[in-house]
Amino acid sequence: MARARLNAVAISAPRLSSAQPGVARRRAVLRRLLLSGIVLLATGAVSAAVESLSVSEPRAFGYVIGDRVQHQLRLQLNKPYRLARDALPPSGKAGRWFTRMPLTISSEEQEQLTFYRIDVRHQLTNVPSTVAAIEIPELTLWITDGTQRLPLTVPATSIVAAPLTPLGERAQPGQISLRPDQAPFELPLAGHLWRAGAVAAVLLLALCYLLYAHAAVPWLARSRGPFARACRQLSRLQRQDNSAATYRQALRAVHTAVNDTAGCVIFARDLAVFFARHPQFAPLREAIENVFAQSRSVFFRAAVPRREPSIAALHDICRRCRDAERGL
Repeated sequence: MARARLNAVAISAPRLSSAQPGVARRRAVLRRLLLSGIVLLATGAVSAAVESLSVSEPRAFGYVIGDRVQHQLRLQLNKPYRLARDALPPSGKAGRWFTRMPLTISSEEQEQLTFYRIDVRHQLTNVPSTVAAIEIPELTLWITDGTQRLPLTVPATSIVAAPLTPLGERAQPGQISLRPDQAPFELPLAGHLWRAGAVAAVLLLALCYLLYAHAAVPWLARSRGPFARACRQLSRLQRQDNSAATYRQALRAVHTAVNDTAGCVIFARDLAVFFARHPQFAPLREAIENVFAQSRSVFFRAAVPRREPSIAALHDICRRCRDAERGL
């Protein structure tokens, strides 16, 4: 702990030449006497206000750039004097080497005294090029009794700081033996990739199954329906000759689709039951009944000339039935 000195005002007397008139000489003497009286009064007032002031010194050596230096002030003031908190030293740049951080102050009231604990922190933001002693600037506090303010100066202190790299080595970086950068650690990913691929494959299969089972995509779930197969067969027949035998094959394909859909052989008299069990084909009732009538004329009344529908018309009716089969 070290005692801090009280603030004093330095007075420099004006230089008087031998040719100066006597009146000016007397005025200069009076001015010096007046200033000396003011200094004595100020020093006496501070001494009367301050009961004690002690400073805990920081570590004196081993500092590099970025380090923080902290010391604590313990101040006891006689009442009614108190610390002027509106006139504290500002934070920011403090001298060439340091940046002052905001002061932390705690106080305690006693009978005739007010006890203050003040934490002063500086951060080293600049360092000399070699190991050297640098100075923490002095700190001025102000105390007041409500009518006047008196300055109280905490003296400067010195610490020893050093650069991270000596100047000679910084000037010749090729001569510095630096450890090479460490290569990044490589994680074994093969096992994880295999597991991720297996999980992705299982999820894809499950998605495909759900699409197929719930008919989220109608053509995917029902692409092999009876009328879908009949459509493909009629497409092939359209590319052949338009003979009576080919037309009979087209009629048989439509009959096969109706029978496979119903699960039994359907005759013209059974169409009402077919439409009742499969209402999705009800809008096509007239077209399907016309196909059955044409089939009866082709297969059972050979002398009757063949009328429409042609293979193209049969393919159109079958395509519409395929869409109804798929729920479109």
